[in-house]
Amino acid sequence: LEAGQAAGGDKRGKISAALLIAGPEPKLYHNLRVDNSDEPISELREAYDLAVETEEELPAVAEDQLGEYPDAIVDFGLKR
Repeated sequence: LEAGQAAGGDKRGKISAALLIAGPEPKLYHNLRVDNSDEPISELREAYDLAVETEEELPAVAEDQLGEYPDAIVDFGLKR
């Protein structure tokens, strides 16, 4: 998306940007969207970078916050 924008972008202008990735294991950064923005691609990059950082930190944060919860509770609602 960034390369396309740098090469001239969409002739209709820019207002939104989205990223949808299919993978064997869902990640926080697999489905991101920015709408109604003057700089949607740069905002999408910021959202992506934050989601990647959060994904990397999530196991440690969850351990700190959840402690010794049974796996069934920790895994509740996770899409697989």
